[in-house]
Amino acid sequence: MARHKPPEELRLSIRRHFDAIAPDYDRYKQHSAYYYDQLKQLLKELIGSYSEKRILEIGCGTGSLLADLNPVAGLGIDVSEKMIGIAVERWRKRPELRFLVGEAETLEVEDVWDVVLMCDVLEHLYDPNRAIARLRDHFNPGTRMIVTWANSLWEPILYILEKCHLKMPEGDHNWEPVGNIIKKFEEHGFNVIHTGTRCLIPAGIPLADSVNRHFINVPILKSLGLIRFIVAEKTA
Repeated sequence: MARHKPPEELRLSIRRHFDAIAPDYDRYKQHSAYYYDQLKQLLKELIGSYSEKRILEIGCGTGSLLADLNPVAGLGIDVSEKMIGIAVERWRKRPELRFLVGEAETLEVEDVWDVVLMCDVLEHLYDPNRAIARLRDHFNPGTRMIVTWANSLWEPILYILEKCHLKMPEGDHNWEPVGNIIKKFEEHGFNVIHTGTRCLIPAGIPLADSVNRHFINVPILKSLGLIRFIVAEKTA
């Protein structure tokens, strides 16, 4: 859980954390490849004709997710200069992709975006309310916001996995219940049009695909999916 720190101290702590893990970021993602494949599959379903979309990703890390979505134009923003440095070098032969250092709370971008992504980022923001308000300023009619984060019910398991060095270190974070997050978006002028969960089993073990595909909408089980998501649009 996030420590009780002043906003500026928390802001610097978050930036330092992601700079520190940048050299190992892709190794951690590869170790959790099945989870990230589930995330990409979900995003492709929610975005639709993703290859024809202009996509802005907040918290892009080293840019792999944005690149895999194959947008006609993509912009990745991340607080970590080291993450962005890796992304710029890695995807320099993909001219449709750009990467900039920045943060959601003080976002300044140009252009019109069809989709704005924020995956596993909301829990790391030092001022989520400010970030959501700022994002709304950059929306246009028809822009779709997709936000994913870890289900707070999984926190004890994820904590153990992190301590065993089996998942990416989180640093300062706060996984909130879905109701709190929906309320935040609605208070800042968004209409939440879809919510749900995915990924009951986040590892590529036998029967995982079948369970994740066929049981995620079972009433008792759907609240247990590791990936929580909302889809929102700006109100008039």
